[in-house]
Amino acid sequence: MPFVFKDPAAGSRSTAPTSDSPTESPLDTQSISSLLENTSLTPGYKQPDVHKLDKSPLGSRTREQTQEERRKKALQLQKRSRQNQIEYARRLAFEKVTVDVSQEESDDEGGTEAADIVDDDMGEGVKGKSKQRRTKKMKKQDAYRDQVMFAEWLIDMPEDLFENWCVVPCPVGKRCLVISANGQTTARLRSGRVLNKFESILPAGSSTYKGNKVTDYCILDCIFDPVHWVFYVLDIMCWKGHPIYDCDTEFRFFWVATKIQADEMDVPNAGNQFYKFQALQAASTTELKNVIANPYAFMPPNVKANLDGYLFYNRETQYVVGTTPLVCWLSIDKVQELLVDKISV
Repeated sequence: MPFVFKDPAAGSRSTAPTSDSPTESPLDTQSISSLLENTSLTPGYKQPDVHKLDKSPLGSRTREQTQEERRKKALQLQKRSRQNQIEYARRLAFEKVTVDVSQEESDDEGGTEAADIVDDDMGEGVKGKSKQRRTKKMKKQDAYRDQVMFAEWLIDMPEDLFENWCVVPCPVGKRCLVISANGQTTARLRSGRVLNKFESILPAGSSTYKGNKVTDYCILDCIFDPVHWVFYVLDIMCWKGHPIYDCDTEFRFFWVATKIQADEMDVPNAGNQFYKFQALQAASTTELKNVIANPYAFMPPNVKANLDGYLFYNRETQYVVGTTPLVCWLSIDKVQELLVDKISV
């Protein structure tokens, strides 16, 4: 219905409709109300079924399920995980770790002899038993037991070996956890037993360290060569108080290569009089043929220890305390059986 303009000057005078004027009368209050009741602008208006649209799946979600809420929850979980890592690293660095009481009771019959056996294993070992009960000191060592990432024995080649894995040639030695904090450096074997306490050039690892000895603690995964007094750094879990357990393999290996510089930590000096630190090198599995043919070309210079075997890392794995299938160990006596024939070296 078209709108009809009424001249205010006409007052209350009525005009008779002509052939040129519209036949409809102007809108009154009732007709306007009726019109508004049938528009989408009116509260409570319901569209006819023919105009209904399919509802979005997001429309039926509660506030807790909205994307913004899930973002907030993800950030909270990430922050909590980060805080747990910092607390975990601090407890390791300052020897405040504790062993679970129930675990103590179940392990009371565990032996010390078996601990020394598995210390030399790069992968998971078999624990023996002894009749000798553990002392309180030995139970404290249990809190440091198996605090590094151990590999499973490589049984068959991963399907994505040449796309998503890297390889590290490893020298013969003892796997150990190295912690520098509070002006000293401590090396512990897999059993948790202290291998040695000494001063090193690592951050917070000596009394002469000029930085903050409390906040700059470091945690390293190493292979110790007792003949030549060299710690070969395999992985980094914490550097200057920054834990990187949740970082992928490539990032951690980048830090190993960046932080453990040659000619800085492998030369005896006032802060590093006896022990050397050298970074092991990770190579792409696309170079596997060359790595097996000449492993010493992919190891630190002047390595005097014999080759023990190869560690294979999935590029996306985070640092897992304990045994994981994302890291595999292959001893040199198994190379011919599992790899050489398949890569045609």
